[in-house]
Amino acid sequence: MLLIILIILSGAFSGAEIALTSLSPAKTKLLKSSKHFGCKAVYKLKKQPENLLITILIGNNLVNILATVVAIVTTIIQVKNRLLLMVMMAIIAKN
Repeated sequence: MLLIILIILSGAFSGAEIALTSLSPAKTKLLKSSKHFGCKAVYKLKKQPENLLITILIGNNLVNILATVVAIVTTIIQVKNRLLLMVMMAIIAKN
């Protein structure tokens, strides 16, 4: 379940990166005067594109690293359990 949530978060970060970097300057100026929720925040973020991109990339990397760790730990646990079961079956088969 945690892995699925992390993959969804990674997709959200990637989608935000694409959406915010492809936003044209003209559309950004329209956001400044818009009354919709979040438009002013997007305008402020677009005013400093370096900080925006760095923040999104760091967030995405952290989520991807955590997803990798979760996947590796889950795999190790599964392999360990199967190996233990195989050893036990081999011991029982010998007796």
